[in-house]
Amino acid sequence: MLTGAWAYDEVNWRDCHVWLESDFRVFAETVSKSTCNSCSHTHYKILRGVGHNMRRKQVLILEDEPNTRKLLAKTIADNEQLELSVASGTLTEAIEHLEQHGYPDLLLVDLGLPDGNGIDLIRCVKLNNKAAEIMVISSFGDESNVVDAIEAGASGYLYKDESLDEINNHIQAILRGDSPISPSIARHVLKRMQLQAKLQQQKTSKDDAEITSREKDILNMLARGFSRTETAQNLEISPHTVTTHIKNIYSKLAVHSRTEAVFEACQLGLIHINE
Repeated sequence: MLTGAWAYDEVNWRDCHVWLESDFRVFAETVSKSTCNSCSHTHYKILRGVGHNMRRKQVLILEDEPNTRKLLAKTIADNEQLELSVASGTLTEAIEHLEQHGYPDLLLVDLGLPDGNGIDLIRCVKLNNKAAEIMVISSFGDESNVVDAIEAGASGYLYKDESLDEINNHIQAILRGDSPISPSIARHVLKRMQLQAKLQQQKTSKDDAEITSREKDILNMLARGFSRTETAQNLEISPHTVTTHIKNIYSKLAVHSRTEAVFEACQLGLIHINE
């Protein structure tokens, strides 16, 4: 007798002879039939299920706190789609398991470990099995760890304070191809994306800006501490013209002060203070 996850479906008789293949074979057994009033076809209620030859997805847990590790292991054991490969308490133990037994389909990874950071494991796994799904479950919620973990290859990031039911739902979500992230964690991701967009916009503006030779002269004067009046006298132009050039410089470099203008000009190689 077959065991596994079963569900009733209404299908047309012609579908009952179809064998479906994916990660496992779907078995069908007819249990009742009826005639459809709308199409006059005979329909059968069949029992579809996953048999013993279903391949369960292998899971690795990396968590140094014993009680949390035990609860996560129970969550995996209660899921018929999953099989616990190992529940490690240290980074070293987890890496040794990977070297001996290969790379799992799903990893639940803590970051703060007694012998390192879980991000190192994420990088290792992604180098060898790009298809692996990795979900960070950690008490670390700072922007640096969040962004580093996601850039390393994590598909999801949760706080440890989420309930087991919520974590189980997130596991189902990540197996469907979603990327579950705790709301407060998502804020860090959005903040980083907005910052990168702003920096790219500024870079584009600076790349498009063409600083004229006269504007470079004025930047050199500003870098040496000359006032607008002194700059005008040295360059033999009017103070009003100097003011106009400075406004154009601020606009092209996307800055708002003399100090920022000098700094950006140095960074872009437009002026060299030591010369």
